[in-house]
Amino acid sequence: MSPKKIKQEKGKAIVSGGDGKFTPHPETTFDAESLDEFRRNYGIPDEIGLALPAEGEDPEHVRQGLCCAYKAYFENCGMISQIPHFLLEVLAHLKMAFPQMHPSLVRHTIGCAV
Repeated sequence: MSPKKIKQEKGKAIVSGGDGKFTPHPETTFDAESLDEFRRNYGIPDEIGLALPAEGEDPEHVRQGLCCAYKAYFENCGMISQIPHFLLEVLAHLKMAFPQMHPSLVRHTIGCAV
């Protein structure tokens, strides 16, 4: 597999994968073991399903019934395992999908609710 290349397109970095396709989304760094560790570290109950992305999935293309969340939401923004209802209301008001949130939006929204 050829190394990934970073290209510039309309002012933003785009990663060129080994297959030649362009994507703004890096591949996941999770595997089954690190996903279990993530669950333990953030107290995510077993009732909440966690899944690794399947081939061809990225934050914009996920299986029906699932949603993508970035690890940074938990590590850097104070996200908790039960997604706060008020955060979902903010997203609905802004007409944004969950993975479109910038970590700053998560931090500010959680901070305002405290």
